[in-house]
Amino acid sequence: MVFNSCYKDIVILSVEIEPVLISSEINIITQNHFLRNWVLINNISFEDLNYRLPSVNYTVTLTNNFNNPKWSAFIEYSKRKNKIFSSFGI
Repeated sequence: MVFNSCYKDIVILSVEIEPVLISSEINIITQNHFLRNWVLINNISFEDLNYRLPSVNYTVTLTNNFNNPKWSAFIEYSKRKNKIFSSFGI
């Protein structure tokens, strides 16, 4: 019985998208070197601007190059957002 009450709360969204001949996308990419061994990279993109469901993607990456040139480490954060869903990842 608990499953039936939870199942009624789920909303299924159906979207019909009309095909467009040309899709548009705008990207902004930056790269910043600071404190000798650190690099910060930002990527922002706006996709499908002429559809009914445009999306925005954002990724930031921080990289550290160690004194030994064979080794480096990075951490990355990514976010995607549009009218249907929003997601992020580390």
